[in-house]
Amino acid sequence: PFFCDTSCNMLVEKHIERQIKRNSFLLSGKINVDSNYFINAINEGVKTEHNLNFKTNIKDKMTSWNYFNHDQKFLELITRFIDLVDDNFDQGTYRLQESWGFSMGFGGLTKFHNHAPSLWSGVLYLNDHNQTLDFPDLKEKIKPSEGRFVLFSSFLEHGCERHREKEVKYGVSFNMFSYSKP
Repeated sequence: PFFCDTSCNMLVEKHIERQIKRNSFLLSGKINVDSNYFINAINEGVKTEHNLNFKTNIKDKMTSWNYFNHDQKFLELITRFIDLVDDNFDQGTYRLQESWGFSMGFGGLTKFHNHAPSLWSGVLYLNDHNQTLDFPDLKEKIKPSEGRFVLFSSFLEHGCERHREKEVKYGVSFNMFSYSKP
């Protein structure tokens, strides 16, 4: 059937809604990291006036979106992740757009979401923890541990159930966007 708006100025001839298969990736591994440095930086960042505490899909403490974009220690780590992705996948030309830290205490959670329109995303965990990062489309759960990283296609839904432990979970997340010349 065709649909017509009330004045018939627009006619919709085809309306399709269905799931389609799409190539995606998820890489997880371990890297040596100076966790104390990043945890201290996050603890400072969540106190600044530009923090995003309880204002995003992370329902707990969070730094500003670009908090680590110019941090030399972070940039040294991320170049290793970039090399790993570039060696295994054709992602075209891209750039670091956002990098933020988070600390999640008792009761915190990350609402299920994706990072579209970014190209690929990642998280680096700074301590061991039982609150998993869940990817329902892939039926994968990643348990955080110090130095555990997860790199993934940004359109993949992911999140964390409510945190029920005293131990705070710390991490740094980031998004890579396609690079287009102005």
